[in-house]
Amino acid sequence: MLIRCFVLMCVLVNCQQIFSQISAEADSLFRYLPTLPEAEQVDQINAQFYQLYSADFIKATQLAKQALAITQDRGWQKKEALTLKNLGIVSFLQGQYEAALQYYQRAVNTYESIDDAGGQGNVYNEMGVFFKKRKEWDRALEYLDRAYQLCGKANDAYCQGVSLDNRGGILLDQGKLEQADSIFRIVVTLRKAINDSIGLSYVYNNLSSVAVEKGRLDDALDYLQQSTNIRRRMNDRQGVAININNMGEVLYSANRPQEAIPYFEESLVESRALQFTDLERHTMQMLADANEAVGSYLAALNWLNLSNALKDSLFNEERSAQIAEMQEKYESEKREKELTREQLRVRQRTSLLVLVSIGLLLLGIIFVLVFRQQQQRQIQLLREAKLRENLVRQEVENELQQERLRISRDLHDNLGAELTLISSALAQKAFRTKDEGEKQALVTIGDNARQAMEELRETIWAIRGQGDTIESLALRLQDFSGRFDHADIHIVYDPTIANMALTPSRTLNLYRIGQEAIHNALKHAPDSKIDVAFRQINNQLLLNIIDQGPGFDPHTHSTGYGLHNMQERALEMQGECKLETSELGTTILVSIPVKQR
Repeated sequence: MLIRCFVLMCVLVNCQQIFSQISAEADSLFRYLPTLPEAEQVDQINAQFYQLYSADFIKATQLAKQALAITQDRGWQKKEALTLKNLGIVSFLQGQYEAALQYYQRAVNTYESIDDAGGQGNVYNEMGVFFKKRKEWDRALEYLDRAYQLCGKANDAYCQGVSLDNRGGILLDQGKLEQADSIFRIVVTLRKAINDSIGLSYVYNNLSSVAVEKGRLDDALDYLQQSTNIRRRMNDRQGVAININNMGEVLYSANRPQEAIPYFEESLVESRALQFTDLERHTMQMLADANEAVGSYLAALNWLNLSNALKDSLFNEERSAQIAEMQEKYESEKREKELTREQLRVRQRTSLLVLVSIGLLLLGIIFVLVFRQQQQRQIQLLREAKLRENLVRQEVENELQQERLRISRDLHDNLGAELTLISSALAQKAFRTKDEGEKQALVTIGDNARQAMEELRETIWAIRGQGDTIESLALRLQDFSGRFDHADIHIVYDPTIANMALTPSRTLNLYRIGQEAIHNALKHAPDSKIDVAFRQINNQLLLNIIDQGPGFDPHTHSTGYGLHNMQERALEMQGECKLETSELGTTILVSIPVKQR
């Protein structure tokens, strides 16, 4: 099962400017800014914006709005456009998608008014990420193409690298792994050439996602660690929180959900502290999946409900319609600018057509959203029902386990005690009697009582078991084989299935089959080597007992009840038991189905 890591693809401020003037921690920067003249305040807020919002979204937003007011009051259009773009970034990261799109549109308009191609390219990169988030691939690629061309016109290699990076992200989402991998490696080279640490950390995250999709989990973890090291050095709390989540997702995709849960819990704490709403919702969804995978169905249900509640607040019908409306208004505005003022009548007709199109589009969007919302609701209800069913099943299994424990205690305390008394009494009687025949009979009966006691203990062991494995079963058969001093018995198992869990009934049936097969082998071939092996092929657990005796003809030689009992035990486990014999030896083949993980 492949799981896509949560990778933040947002374009950030020019990385060459980060830490260029102020190298202190974010708190010192917040205190330092108000002491500067207005122009320097605006420049520092924009230049250090990544550092600011990495420390505190709310404070960074407040400072950016102050900078915007200053630029508008002073008529500093280029500074105003950069501030608008940064406000779009921080709004996007907080899940305020309508506000983010408005800021981006205003930033593009301002850059256009001063003919700044590089500025437009940077904003179009951000808009490409915005529509990628909505999975509108064609629209996202359209903006990224515009960005790449404008950045090339401005000779901005960093901006072009961002466009390529985001295009690689879309290819990754579309499952085009080789193309995505090729683009990301080109971006790594570009980032290293311009010493772009922040951009390099994001590319490592993207390469980690490709590695996950290809099943190269060690490579994925290595890329994430490289990214995390960069972000820790920069005190990038948002980036570190994302990478903690990604570590958990890589472990979850490796079928190690129990190890993944602590990473998701740590990521959730960090995202809440940072008010990183989008990551918070995603991490709660992953906690639901991981808890379900380990059988904690009640916890999974709680996380699923919390995630869905937050998701509804971010992506409800009204907000999606508003975003679509703003998107169309923006495109309409662009078209209107391209029309000449002299063609007033044509422009009015076009505007009317646009308004009708918007109305129809909104109606279509509303219909699709309502339909999808109903579908999602049905899926959610089905999943919740499944979780409740698993929870009930778990409670029933717990009750059955308690009943098994009670029965095993009764057998041990009552029947076991009685057998012990009988064995002891017989031993004392045999010791006192002078009649050798009677003594031998008493010793034999005592041996039978002790044998019954051993079998009772084995039955109690199987009944009490909650998490018996192939390894513990093999060790129990090894103990049984130790009773035969001169027997050459070897018991092995494939290490990959050592921890395979067995139910109490399967444990007892496999143990009894092994006992019976070993008894028969020692009976018919007492001096031969006996091999007992456990292994798994596809979805079948195999138990093979092989001796090197002379074999026998099953048509002329009765196998008694032993083989029949072994076959019935195999059938009880929905499996089968076969016997193969020749002059080279005899093999018992047991095959039972197991669930694929």
